[in-house]
Amino acid sequence: MLQEYTVIRSLEDINEVVKKGAIGTILMVFKDDVNHYEVEFMNNEKSLGIYTVSENQIVNIPKT
Repeated sequence: MLQEYTVIRSLEDINEVVKKGAIGTILMVFKDDVNHYEVEFMNNEKSLGIYTVSENQIVNIPKT
């Protein structure tokens, strides 16, 4: 399970705005359904929006 404020990358197109490879930050982990997250996706410091995604749609970006 991923944690809040984890930086992630989308593994697939989420919608017509958020495409595969988009970078986002987990804002909320749904307590009743640990496989879903509220994520804000960004592009060049501009928000693409906040979307609910499932764990199989995203991957953690490890800190370097």
